[in-house]
Amino acid sequence: MKKMHKNLFLAAVCSSAMLMACSGDSATNYTTSDSDKIAEQDSVFSRDSVDVKVKDKDSAKDKTSTKEKDSTKDKDSAKDKDSAKDKDSEKNKDTEKVKDTVVVKDTVVLKDSVKTKDTVFVKDSADAEKTEFVIENAAITGVSQKGPFAKGSSVTAFELDGSNELKQTGRSFNGTISSDDGSFKIKNVSLVSSYVHLTATGTFRDEMTGKKSDKNITLRALSDLDGDRTNVNVNLITHLEYDRVANLLDENPKMTLAKAKEQAEKEIFAMFYIDADEFGYSEDLDIFGTDKANAALLAVSVILPTGLSSSEIMERLTALSEDMAEDGTWDDKKTLDSLAFWAQEIDLGGKMPTIRKNVLSWKISGDVPDFEKYVRHFWSTYFGLDDCGSIDVPVGTVKNMPKGVAVKDKEVRYTCVDSASVGKVWRIADDIEKDTANLGRDFEEGETHKGIVNKDSLYVFDDGAFRPAGDREKYLNKGCTEAIEGKTFKHEHSAYTCTNGLWEFDLANSEKGTVKDGFDDHVYNTVGIGGQVWMAENVKYYLNNRFYCFERDAENCEGFGATFEIAAFHDAVEFDPNSNEYRNPTGDNVNYCGVMNGKCILQEEHQGICPVGFHIPSAAEFEELMDYVDLFNGDEDVATSLKSKNGWIEKNAAGTDRFGFHAYPAGYENTYSNRKTVADMGVESTFWIKLDKNVGINSPNARYFSLDATSASFKKQSLAGDLHYARCLKNKNSI
Repeated sequence: MKKMHKNLFLAAVCSSAMLMACSGDSATNYTTSDSDKIAEQDSVFSRDSVDVKVKDKDSAKDKTSTKEKDSTKDKDSAKDKDSAKDKDSEKNKDTEKVKDTVVVKDTVVLKDSVKTKDTVFVKDSADAEKTEFVIENAAITGVSQKGPFAKGSSVTAFELDGSNELKQTGRSFNGTISSDDGSFKIKNVSLVSSYVHLTATGTFRDEMTGKKSDKNITLRALSDLDGDRTNVNVNLITHLEYDRVANLLDENPKMTLAKAKEQAEKEIFAMFYIDADEFGYSEDLDIFGTDKANAALLAVSVILPTGLSSSEIMERLTALSEDMAEDGTWDDKKTLDSLAFWAQEIDLGGKMPTIRKNVLSWKISGDVPDFEKYVRHFWSTYFGLDDCGSIDVPVGTVKNMPKGVAVKDKEVRYTCVDSASVGKVWRIADDIEKDTANLGRDFEEGETHKGIVNKDSLYVFDDGAFRPAGDREKYLNKGCTEAIEGKTFKHEHSAYTCTNGLWEFDLANSEKGTVKDGFDDHVYNTVGIGGQVWMAENVKYYLNNRFYCFERDAENCEGFGATFEIAAFHDAVEFDPNSNEYRNPTGDNVNYCGVMNGKCILQEEHQGICPVGFHIPSAAEFEELMDYVDLFNGDEDVATSLKSKNGWIEKNAAGTDRFGFHAYPAGYENTYSNRKTVADMGVESTFWIKLDKNVGINSPNARYFSLDATSASFKKQSLAGDLHYARCLKNKNSI
């Protein structure tokens, strides 16, 4: 590259005849007006005046004595060579006369009088050759972008001295961005050195909002215009590399500007986990370009601001540039964390389509480069998730946030998915993904698995993947999938058929049996309903006046069961005098359950009037029955599912008897009102429940389970002496 110091000679080297003019009183007497005249002329600026040489190519031949030089260069003597007198006169002029008459043909050093440390003014003369420019009357074009700078923004090109010190010569050229696409053109540029430093200052269009920024920012660029380059773009990469390039050149005197820029650019992109080996120079990048390098630039332009204001953007860029200057790395982990989370928010928060839409809306280009992949790659790699879809990280992989990264949700997980729209990418795992992380695929259809993170969750392996289990599947711990459609599955005491993705209760294949009553050897049918085994009919034992048939008709007892007072329902002492099971702690044989206001010592599974191995059901056990029925009866109400199909008077009151419970509406009476009928047959089906603790036998607080035309509920007896039916439940230890 041509450098300025090849074209100029040191003005301070004077001939012997001019020594006095270059020192002593002559320098002192050099007037301000003379200085001003020289300063007004076109000039070249150099960092160090000692390195400046006069351009005259023949000056080396003129290094003779002052006398010979003055003689040769005297214009008058050249015209009249015969005049020896003039020659001698010219030779013998005193010092003061030389000061007055000698014209310094090429250069005068005015360092002290101009009071400028580093500036040398090159004076034009009629005989001096013009300055040799490497670029003359040319134009520098380009685009300025964070997003594109707005119309009216300013661009300035500063000439540098061509050395690795990157000193400004003082020569500068101004331009203005003429449209909102960020493009500029600086005209009439003439440079002695091809090294330039460009700055762009103004507002810019924000990719996140699509609007102009609130305040100005300033970006810079370094470039070598040697060769055919006339275009220099100004962007975040050119800005960030500046200090790093300066440091590299300072530490490596033999390194070229091109090599320094190439290294700095790679280091910047590497911070975002982008391989820039095949990228061109940073000043060639354009966010509206279509190749990988331009997509990477747009990604960096989107990531770095993290929603900051213009002043905050400049603060961040300055901090980053200074931090990277020395070693090419950024050591501010806190800020890097924030960038990674910002990139993640842009990606997983669905903001990248908005960015793409905003950029397209500017109508500067018909397309936007694929910046999204670089944004995704940055945050996922920073968080240690590796390449989604690679051999080591197949689709379906779920990973935790790496240690050392501050997160609000410690249970957050990331999963590798194959998206139809964007390909293989990471996203935040939902509950099922993080609960089934890395379980593999070696499961049978319908097999279930508890959540790894959410232990209370259950998942079904369905068609090669896990899905949340439905309520019935949770109860059964078995999935109903298309692969097992129509198959029957037995669980506890019931059977179920997989139908249209749901387990349906299968009465025909559910557990059925019988139990013999030890009181009268009556045999009762039983049916398995979920985790319970119920008698499928009411107790029919009616031995004395404590056990009644509805309307005093024995056929009703045979057909629908006997009715009992609450005391008889709980007490078997009268039939087994040797049993102490129900007596008071006092051992008083008189004060047992069957006595008015007597209290029983209730067992957890209290046999009462039920056959051996069965017990009178508690309210909790009836509630368990209702919950189960409600789970497996679809849209049907509980009462309808438990009621018999016939015997009901009211229209639409009949049940489906879906579970084989066969609750028949046998009516009930009250003994204390002269056997008054409280509910007619065909209206209601009722069953005593075990007394709550500390409730007297004949207390009105005694409760029964009722199934009427529209509902299933618990009710209290209206007066002591109600007569209700007994339905018994098999003991758990007998199941």
